[in-house]
Amino acid sequence: MKKASLWLALLSILFAVLPIASVITAGVLASVFGCGLSEGDASTCTTPLGDIGELLYFMAVFGWFVFFTIPIGLIGLLIAVILFIVGLVAGRRKAPQTPPQS
Repeated sequence: MKKASLWLALLSILFAVLPIASVITAGVLASVFGCGLSEGDASTCTTPLGDIGELLYFMAVFGWFVFFTIPIGLIGLLIAVILFIVGLVAGRRKAPQTPPQS
């Protein structure tokens, strides 16, 4: 159960910060290619791969999901901590008690 709680904690943290990573990536890409980035409207951003203005706009607006993902991620993290504690307590109860050596 300890391993499952660790995976749940990692996935909860990843889920919570994914919109923040999207906004940071959009900002970095816009800066690298010298494009404007606004949440109001998509702007043209010409790169060697083509126009990525719509993609950057979507990535920037995706950051608003942080108002949902942070609370859900915190709930998942809380559940993971509870599962970890339950796993520790259950592991101690299952451990055989060795009698003291005299």
